[in-house]
Amino acid sequence: MVSSDTLVFEAQNNPNLTRKQYALEVFAKATEFIGLNEEIEKRAREFNEIGIKPFDALHLASAKKRK
Repeated sequence: MVSSDTLVFEAQNNPNLTRKQYALEVFAKATEFIGLNEEIEKRAREFNEIGIKPFDALHLASAKKRK
């Protein structure tokens, strides 16, 4: 399983404490972690410029980084 800074950030900001706790527990089991970096931020901005919402762009850029 793969996790990322973007996933963790979103989970930490989930107002539903049960979902938040569950998500963080699942992400803790990830065997790979994609940290946010300049390359991902740049690619996310490119996705955002073509109409993809900011968090979706970060998720997509993080997944693309893994490829």
